[in-house]
Amino acid sequence: MRILRSVPMALFSLVILCMACSSGKPLTPEEAFTQLRQAYTSENAEKLYSLLSTGSRAKISGIVESIQSMPAGRQKAMAEKMGVAPSLFDSISPTDYLALQVSVGKTKGDDPIREALRHEITGITVKNKVAVVKVQNGMELFFHKEGPYWMFVYD
Repeated sequence: MRILRSVPMALFSLVILCMACSSGKPLTPEEAFTQLRQAYTSENAEKLYSLLSTGSRAKISGIVESIQSMPAGRQKAMAEKMGVAPSLFDSISPTDYLALQVSVGKTKGDDPIREALRHEITGITVKNKVAVVKVQNGMELFFHKEGPYWMFVYD
């Protein structure tokens, strides 16, 4: 009888452990590449943002602040170049910026990250907290280890 009572507790503990371990963040550079590819392909800016390194997030936040502080004339010129309404820049967030970059890159066919993600991995070099993922066309993507997770360096 005692064994029967401990089985449900053991199963419950196993479920909790599995849930705690499955944060969804990439634990290897290959997982990071795969998740990045999926986010990019599905144009999921929130997922893409969640895969960025801390430094990349800070850089994008700085770009967003810079866009928001631009004079209206510069915002209008930038909006025309990107094919969007200037009002988009009034309340643009970092994820909005990423969505815009992905969309514009896809439309114009000028997106080196998208191009790299179309190819398979040919090699991964890890040195300290930096991983370089090389793909079939020779391009390289960089990932930085933050805690146990590998995050994409967006330049």
